Amino acid sequence: MFKRRLKLVLKVLLASFVLLFVFLLFERVRGQVSLTRYKRALMAQGEILDINKLTPPPDSSTNNGAPELLRLATMLPEDSSLRNYPPPRMRLVAAGKAMVGFREEAWVDDKKTNSWGTVASALATNRQILAEARAALERPKLVNNLDYSRGWEMLLPHLSKDKYLCFCFVAQAQLALRNGNNQEALDNLLASADLLKALENDHVLISELVRGAIAHINLEITWEALQAGPWTGEQLRQLQQAWEKNTFITNLVSSLEGERLLGESTYDKLSAADLNVFFGGGMRGIGDSRETLSWWNTHLKEKPPREELGLMIFEALLSTHPTRNAYCHILRFAWLAQDEERYLRVMQQLIQVARAVNERKSTTEIGGLLDRLNDTWRLRNGYDFMRFSVSWMLLESTPQQAGKVLRSETARSLSITAIALKRYELHYHQPAPNLRALVPDFISAVPTDYLDGQPIKYRMNPDGTGLLYSVGEDGKDDGGNPALTDAKMEYRWIWSGKDAVWPSLASQEEIETWRKNNSKN
Repeated sequence: MFKRRLKLVLKVLLASFVLLFVFLLFERVRGQVSLTRYKRALMAQGEILDINKLTPPPDSSTNNGAPELLRLATMLPEDSSLRNYPPPRMRLVAAGKAMVGFREEAWVDDKKTNSWGTVASALATNRQILAEARAALERPKLVNNLDYSRGWEMLLPHLSKDKYLCFCFVAQAQLALRNGNNQEALDNLLASADLLKALENDHVLISELVRGAIAHINLEITWEALQAGPWTGEQLRQLQQAWEKNTFITNLVSSLEGERLLGESTYDKLSAADLNVFFGGGMRGIGDSRETLSWWNTHLKEKPPREELGLMIFEALLSTHPTRNAYCHILRFAWLAQDEERYLRVMQQLIQVARAVNERKSTTEIGGLLDRLNDTWRLRNGYDFMRFSVSWMLLESTPQQAGKVLRSETARSLSITAIALKRYELHYHQPAPNLRALVPDFISAVPTDYLDGQPIKYRMNPDGTGLLYSVGEDGKDDGGNPALTDAKMEYRWIWSGKDAVWPSLASQEEIETWRKNNSKN
């Protein structure tokens, strides 16, 4: 009797194993066939799926200023007041109001007091390095010789270095403005704008995000510069041209195309390696299994019940080394091709959205499109969690990051418009009545607000001053209302408001009130 039952149990186990193997084999073949067809369809549409054909070849010639720029930036001291406690720029003291940083005698940041004497000393020490960096930016090429074959493990040391150079150029510009040397300030403003060129050939999304961070710093110093005087019309024209030659939407397309191929290289590596490298050994910053589970929990808070159930199943798979190891083998054998196809499809949707925005210069529905794309990578059940876990991690923040580029492009529109308005006022000795008055003498066309797809907003106030603004990240025009959105706790930059308002100069009373309140915190 016992032997009969044992045989029955063994037959059931063997049948279950055979059925599981047949199912996984079917999933493997189905995924590989579908992936091959989809790649062929992409290539038939003209899509580039070879990283070597998309990215610039390494360039070690003297025409390429990027290696020299990195070398010079590396020579700057790591522990510097310019890096840790830079001068304030366009510090917002109230909604829609800012104070001029270069007019402050001293400032406190993280309980550390800094002053212009310290800044001037640091800049004087590194003046030759910064002068050579400005010269490197003027070379015909700026190509960071990146090793794309490493995929997500590619080293990007130039990103933090270039951002630090931006801090230095901007501090030099502020010090020059403080000393009344507008031409020296302009030279540094133009150099800071040229830093955007140093990253535009990287073809990776993180470089575009760093470009966005530099663009916002440049917006702040542009605002400060426009508070100084006197400027000549030619100087302002040069500053406006520096903003006009740097674009972000066009670069978003190439960055997403490069990002797609970096993801492809990840799948190539995972198809020939132990997937424990991905789930337990540090790809894209993911550490051991406990850290991985913590990462998943953090990113799935308050999700629908189906996602919570899927997470529970996934947690069980990664909870111990034996189950994680078995899961990794099954994923690589049966589902990796399906996972890769899903990754390619979502990336293709993002690329098509970016191309549409770039070609039509209209973003009326961009918010809804990004929201829908953001929804496509979410996983709905336990089975999807098991077979699409790699693409889930790779795509986790890509739609939101792509959306941030629209903010960078809008910062560019605001800055160009503000400079053109200043040029009009300098020429006619009165504020422009509307933005149409700037065309064509000061701008070729009214810049676009990329957060709603409409022209940037401007109107005259009753007191005779102008109000320049974007609708902000919610895409809704609140009439130039800079008040904090419900989601924001502190008014730290213009994007914290309901509308992103180009600040007006704060009164001395508003500055003193801010100082008093700030000293209590």
